[in-house]
Amino acid sequence: MSALPEALDHGFVLRGRISIDHPLGRGGFGITYVASDLDRKDLCVVKELAPASAVRLSDGRLDLRPLGATTAQRLRHQFVHEAHVLGRLNIRGIIPVRIAWQENGTAYIAMDYVHGAMPLQKVLLSEGRMDVSAVLDIVYQLLEALEAIHARGLLHRDLKPSNVLLGPKGEAYLIDFGSAREWHADRSAHHTVEYTPGYAPIEQMSESGRRGPGTDLYGLCALAYALLTGSPPTPAVDRAGGAPLIPLRAVRPDVEPRVAAAIEAGLEMELDRRPASAGALRAMLDEPTPSSPAKSPLRELDERLVRLQQFWYGVRECPACGGVLEQPLPLRSARGGLRCPVCREGTIRLRRISEAACPICRVGVLQKIVNSNPLRICPTCRVGLLTRRGFGLRKRGRVCSDCGESYVVEGNPWRRESDDLALSPADWRERCGRSMDVRRCDVCAAQFDRLPDDRMRQIVPAPKPDDFDDLFLDEWARIAAGLDPGAGNATCDACEADYFLDGDRLTLLSASRDPFGFAGAYLGRLLRSEDVGWLAVGKASGREGLVCGDCEAEFDGSGDVLTLARSTHNLLRGRIGQSLTLANWHRIARDLPLVGEEDTLTAQVATALREAYVSGELPFDSRDARVIWRGPAARVEGSGDNRSPLGSGQLLLDENGLAFGGLVRKLRVAREAILTAAFEDGVLRFSLEDGTSLEFEVEPIAFSVKLDSGRWETVLDGSALAARFTAAQQNDEAEQVL
Repeated sequence: MSALPEALDHGFVLRGRISIDHPLGRGGFGITYVASDLDRKDLCVVKELAPASAVRLSDGRLDLRPLGATTAQRLRHQFVHEAHVLGRLNIRGIIPVRIAWQENGTAYIAMDYVHGAMPLQKVLLSEGRMDVSAVLDIVYQLLEALEAIHARGLLHRDLKPSNVLLGPKGEAYLIDFGSAREWHADRSAHHTVEYTPGYAPIEQMSESGRRGPGTDLYGLCALAYALLTGSPPTPAVDRAGGAPLIPLRAVRPDVEPRVAAAIEAGLEMELDRRPASAGALRAMLDEPTPSSPAKSPLRELDERLVRLQQFWYGVRECPACGGVLEQPLPLRSARGGLRCPVCREGTIRLRRISEAACPICRVGVLQKIVNSNPLRICPTCRVGLLTRRGFGLRKRGRVCSDCGESYVVEGNPWRRESDDLALSPADWRERCGRSMDVRRCDVCAAQFDRLPDDRMRQIVPAPKPDDFDDLFLDEWARIAAGLDPGAGNATCDACEADYFLDGDRLTLLSASRDPFGFAGAYLGRLLRSEDVGWLAVGKASGREGLVCGDCEAEFDGSGDVLTLARSTHNLLRGRIGQSLTLANWHRIARDLPLVGEEDTLTAQVATALREAYVSGELPFDSRDARVIWRGPAARVEGSGDNRSPLGSGQLLLDENGLAFGGLVRKLRVAREAILTAAFEDGVLRFSLEDGTSLEFEVEPIAFSVKLDSGRWETVLDGSALAARFTAAQQNDEAEQVL
């Protein structure tokens, strides 16, 4: 990993009002300081854009050029733009942004200082795992903040304990939003370095992976998991390689099942399997989802058999929702540029932006003036141009075109004629405050000075309070083109979506409309141009295949076998990455066996019929529900080789009790006199309340039932009868208790 730049020294003043006190924290992308706001006379927190590879110079400036000129430009804009958006929000749980600006070669954000606040990571390290109620209080607060920022189209993108502050009264604050960091991660392809293991979902390890509210919910649930267990969950990259997620209740059994289920739902690997919104996760935490009355296994099996008998699907029917599967073609490059993925109609064209154009009159050209030796800008009026003028045969001089002041050049010193003050050109330039590099418009005479960090300061005409601050030359060039300083260098000629193009990389910066949802999924992301064609038509995998226009289910492949790439369907989403025929995808979505495995379903019928008989769901005799059993049997005594018959007859068991024998003589036992029924070694034994028992060898009986799926049959034996009697007895006892 590249070296991190050094922090600013104590007392370093930014923007003429922010005095650095000491570093508060740092990471691979920025440094956070405690500082004094000299205007408001209080403390504030300052975040400095300071990515790895940037170099701190001796005068405090941060040189971002090692990252590349275009990367530096875009990073500064992304960093400041997000801060400006946050600054316009008034959301509980988001610390107010005071100002965001560019200076010192990089960019800064100043926020309010929350006295007594402590990062959750520090709380976790010092106190260990927290009480469930305390964790839920933090989670609910953060859900409220996330719900508000998601409603405005923002994502936090880096939710973890070190990016949450806990106030002295338990208030939770989200800090350190990460759109610029994510853009930089996409640029460098070092995603695993940019994110803390355990808290980043798998889609953030991919350059073109879709993001959404579920991306933040993964981080939030990972944070909750860490606060409850003391350690973050298994990193997503490890889980993708087969490492398991340790169930939350295995570590914290005091966590309610519904809470554990909600947190683990937020930690699902696939984005589409997580709760779709902060509100959805809150609902899971609040109460379990009401469930419909459970169907018996037999009824579920019967319904599945009916669905199998009636199974049919359209050639292009979506297995997930019944919509139409379309086979989109990637957007083709348009003549003269890339087709716009937002509107799919226009062409992305580079803007005509010239750093030589004057941002004041927007007509003239900025001419470069080297104001060193000889001086070109008058040190007296600070704006006029010095022109050569002779003062005798041996003397050389300069005169100001504006104020008329004359200077006599006598070697290195320049002597001003009005007061005979003699100074070197360098001293004159320092005295008047103008830079060595000056730009002057050849039409309106506007002037700009280059500052030490390469920004350009407007000198002529004198800036007004609502004018732009000091800007880099590429930003002034955008103003000259009638654009915002942070605008991209390309735009769609149809929908006017704003883009930043850099070689084969594309970033969508803004879009006034989003008819196909591209902006919602990829705004601010750095994408390869070769991937955009597929992403624009809904193929997030970047490969040929099918997409449902209704539910966005996505399959890769064009033949009979399709690989599931994306789906929110409960039965499908757990099979992402598997390859099956379209027929089998429809069968899975309808909870049916795969082609060729139908016998596995019919083989379950016999077992389900027996279980339904034992539970009492199915009567033994459809004409007389009181009958539990009726059939031939032999009464026996003894066991094993010593077993002997005592007679044969019909065994009847009903709600009144037991009867055995022929038409004339019958043995009868009242139901309440029978204590237990058991089947062992082929013998059915009834234990009676007087301490004796009755034993029978029962002949198996064919048990036939008409269901919606047809007539089915199984064989019931003495073990089924014993189980049925025991179940009925238990039900009677339960009813008596109630």
